[in-house]
Amino acid sequence: LAVGSSLGHGPGSKGHGRGLDNENCQCGRIYKPVCGSDLKTYANQCLLDCHAAMAEGQQIGLKFLREGRCKQGGKSERRPK
Repeated sequence: LAVGSSLGHGPGSKGHGRGLDNENCQCGRIYKPVCGSDLKTYANQCLLDCHAAMAEGQQIGLKFLREGRCKQGGKSERRPK
């Protein structure tokens, strides 16, 4: 379901997002979930890439795991605003 367009991304950029660090990610509001190696579901690849580039993501070696939601059923989904 596309409700916006991809605007790019990167740490330090003001953007559209919600959650602990999403305010630093400038990503479009496209919901195409991906699962990260931290077993958290990210609303789209842009948000995953942005979080992977941040200090916390680098520390844990955050990477793309697969398309779709993580199967853990966790409540840690990161969605765009």
